[in-house]
Amino acid sequence: MTSIVLKKYFKEHPDYYQRMVAASVIGHAVTKDDLAANLHLKFATGESDTGAIISWNTEGRKSVEENAPNLVLLSNAISINPLNWKLDDTYVPASENLGSLLVDDKNLTVVCVCEEIIPETFCGSGIFAYLCPVILKQQSIASVDNMEKKKRTFISFDWALKHLLREKANHDVLEGFVSVILRKNIKIQRLLESEGNKDDADAKSNRVDLLAEDERGDLLLIEVQGEPEFAYFQRMLFGASKLVTEYIESGENYEHVKRVYSINIVYFDLGQGEDCVYEGRTEFRGLTKGDVLELSPFQKQTFKADAVSDLYPRYIILKVNDFNRWSRDSLDQWLYFLSHTDIPDDADAPGLREARVKLDLMRMGRDDRVLYDRYLMDRAILRNQMATARGEGYLDGMDHGMRDGLEKGIKEGMEKGIKEGIKEGREKGIKEGREEGRTVEQRRIVQAMREKGLTDSQIASFTGIAEDVVAEL
Repeated sequence: MTSIVLKKYFKEHPDYYQRMVAASVIGHAVTKDDLAANLHLKFATGESDTGAIISWNTEGRKSVEENAPNLVLLSNAISINPLNWKLDDTYVPASENLGSLLVDDKNLTVVCVCEEIIPETFCGSGIFAYLCPVILKQQSIASVDNMEKKKRTFISFDWALKHLLREKANHDVLEGFVSVILRKNIKIQRLLESEGNKDDADAKSNRVDLLAEDERGDLLLIEVQGEPEFAYFQRMLFGASKLVTEYIESGENYEHVKRVYSINIVYFDLGQGEDCVYEGRTEFRGLTKGDVLELSPFQKQTFKADAVSDLYPRYIILKVNDFNRWSRDSLDQWLYFLSHTDIPDDADAPGLREARVKLDLMRMGRDDRVLYDRYLMDRAILRNQMATARGEGYLDGMDHGMRDGLEKGIKEGMEKGIKEGIKEGREKGIKEGREEGRTVEQRRIVQAMREKGLTDSQIASFTGIAEDVVAEL
């Protein structure tokens, strides 16, 4: 996406380009050919440059020694050393790296300072190589400029759902969340197997789910969806329906069908609506009288349900991407946390009090922190790839649309022009034909009167034709 903006958008909108501080094209090599083909762009030559592109490539020592292929590195690429801000092959030792600040993915707040260098790796563009540290040791946030007032940073709910909240000791967080959403007290009996329970190789997936059973035997399917999916409504239906069929034995009476609660946390604008929380139930309404079909007293007692809708899957959609309201309402507090990964000090919603402790980022062990940071990076890369795909698709669509529109416009214009030309030509031809016919008739009359011996003046007087016209005829 960055490459598209630099090469196409800024070329067409130089006023925006003039306001750019710098552009770091992460994951893409910048070549001399790129600059030659886009003369409006410039590459940085020092640390004080503005309106410039900065780019470098990092490779492990083993990759360099074995000359391993690098899909990102392109021939004729340009790099600037981020330690001494030079374009040449000046060697810079790893000790020159002063460390890094890791930033929270959502809140854009400092998480920790990295100081101690563990290994060294090669960084370069193919033109030069230099040593710099890329694996760093974490240091407590408390030592960062003595920031005692630094807000706590919390683990994102999707990560917690996939890892921490599966532990029985942390079920109180999960129970509090579900209780607030369903507006009734929920106690989790056990976790069941679901797609999200499997810690497979697809760690970069933009969706996480968790399946649990409460003490009443009801199924709770909680799903987090990060990126847009236009058929998400149908997927919700499929997921709930699949649970209905999987959790009933073959030949078992239908009264044992499990109740399913499908709770969906989506970080995109699903459908069209102004609210951020939606509930979906199934009910049967009369077509003639408009009444709602109810359970009989015997059915209510047998199924332990108050309404027919209680027997069918119940869907909850939480659209949290732009939620920005904090209040004393428990639902608002949970939505705020889901949107901002932040739990203010006065949070008192069920489950959030426990989450302030159990989802505190600083409680995470080193190994888990490495996995979490990698997870956030994978999520960021995935979002960037999808945004790039959407941006390229948009530009391609615009290009095709303009070409198709131009061709269609030319065709429609020609057709309209031909029709209007025929009409105008017909009208002009009729007019000219009438004028020519009138001239021929006048010439015949003038000629006949001349043969009778009348002068042009007399002919003009009798016919009303101007004498100079008579003379021409």
